[in-house]
Amino acid sequence: MQLNNVIRIKIGNSVGTGILIKLINDNSFMILTCAHCIEGATYENTKISFLFLKDVHYKILQIYKDESNDIGGIILDVDSNHDWDKTYIGDISRENIGIFKLAGYPNLLQHGDDSRKKVLDLSFRNTIDQSDTIFKLNEKLNDTASTSEKQKLEGFSGGPIYYSVGNKDYIIAIAKGVESNNGEDVIFNEIVTLDFEIILKKLNLVGKIIYNIKEDGEVEVIWNSHRKAEDYFKRNILVIGGSGAGKSSFIKSF
Repeated sequence: MQLNNVIRIKIGNSVGTGILIKLINDNSFMILTCAHCIEGATYENTKISFLFLKDVHYKILQIYKDESNDIGGIILDVDSNHDWDKTYIGDISRENIGIFKLAGYPNLLQHGDDSRKKVLDLSFRNTIDQSDTIFKLNEKLNDTASTSEKQKLEGFSGGPIYYSVGNKDYIIAIAKGVESNNGEDVIFNEIVTLDFEIILKKLNLVGKIIYNIKEDGEVEVIWNSHRKAEDYFKRNILVIGGSGAGKSSFIKSF
């Protein structure tokens, strides 16, 4: 399968990739990507291309960058009644995954407004720390252009690393960059990634999203920072406690 919620981000002549996640019960979306993919991004110069839809009208509401962790986010409204794909989070330790895949928009395949997505096969290499994992490309991006192997992979940053089970695609990470063991261009084939769940957690910690992961791995974004806080937090609260337990002080803190 090929994820349909993988979109192209174009800022000037630079191309990057992102993952589109819909806010439940709303036409607001969050694009997850790398901070370096949206360097210099403004509401005016950032162009979003939906490979699977033409003439989609959208409005960018917020652009967020966490440069220290290379996490980027774009909140936007999309005017479309399309039946959007659900987003599922995967588990790299799951048995019998088989082949991992990387989806993205390599710069050399882009021509003007013509978006061309490419999917490459990967295999697990090793984990650097809790958040970063390295995958090895099982194939090269075939192209007749006289560009280096590193240049051929430019544009994949922000793209998801995922695996498929049945008719569902499970995202485990996003691509941050490409590396070579010895600096030789011919083996420039290691993809450094950032864990997908860690991205969600960090965006939650800075107040950009509130999300839920269902039992089947579906990611639900319940609220994002463009929406008024009361859209989510206006709830009835039942406080139970004995006399003198501090119930009144607790309620006043909200």
